[in-house]
Amino acid sequence: MGIILITYTRKEMLSLKYRLFEKLSPHIIAFRSYSLSEILNILRQRSEHGLIPGSWDESVLERIAELLEGNARIAIRTLRNAAIHADNRITEEHVVGAWRDARKAEEFSLLYRLTADHRRIYGIIERHGEI
Repeated sequence: MGIILITYTRKEMLSLKYRLFEKLSPHIIAFRSYSLSEILNILRQRSEHGLIPGSWDESVLERIAELLEGNARIAIRTLRNAAIHADNRITEEHVVGAWRDARKAEEFSLLYRLTADHRRIYGIIERHGEI
C-alpha cells in the first residue's frame, strides 16, 4: 500500500507532523521548469488546435514563451487572454496586456494561499520596498 501526494509546493508536505512525515518516508520528485523551446511547442500545439488559423503567428508565441520563463500554466493563460482580447489577429500589444493580467491573477492566487500573518508581512514589504 502506498500514498501519492501531489502538491504545487512542498508546503503541504512540510506541514505534516514529524511522526507522520517520518512514517511516510516520502520520495520527493521535483519537476523542473519548461525550457523556452518546450513552452514554444506547447503554445504552438494549443494555437494550432484551439485558435482560428491566421489569428496568430510564430513571433507572438515566441514573445509569450520569452515572457513566461518556463511557466506553462501562465503561458497558456496569457495566450488565451491575448486571443480573447484580439479582434482578428493577436498582436504584441495583446500579448503584453494578457501577460500583465496573467501575472496579476497568479499573484492574487499566491497571496490567497498565504496565512494572514504572511499577507501582512507581504503588505509591509510592498509598501516600503525591499528589506
